[in-house]
Amino acid sequence: GSPDRNAHSLVFLAEYGRFRMMLTGDIGAAEEERILRDEAEQRGMLSVLKTAHHGSGTSTSEAFLRTYRPGLAVISCGKENPYGHPAEETINRLRDAGTTILCTAWGGAVHIWTNGRKIRYTQYSRGRQNTR
Repeated sequence: GSPDRNAHSLVFLAEYGRFRMMLTGDIGAAEEERILRDEAEQRGMLSVLKTAHHGSGTSTSEAFLRTYRPGLAVISCGKENPYGHPAEETINRLRDAGTTILCTAWGGAVHIWTNGRKIRYTQYSRGRQNTR
């Protein structure tokens, strides 16, 4: 087996109406490149991207963001985690791409709802609900 178990993370693309969400597990740059190379038929704008590897600096590349153009990114990581996630460079890449960022370390748990057209999301520690 691979010494990097993260490389074996599952990646899911969920589609419902016009809603598209990609869940990227703990994949890194090599796996993102493989998706860009081998999954051309899945390209197109994402409503939501659950960023890979807790927003680490080695994932969510500029090429990946250009290809999938996520409207909303969810970064799942613990507050004050020992790895420094999310990485500042990942946050900057997402902001430069015009992506709205929800990070569990900053705003708590995230709930996303869709009817296939509209998206509504809530971050629980802030008690805020936004419709997009």
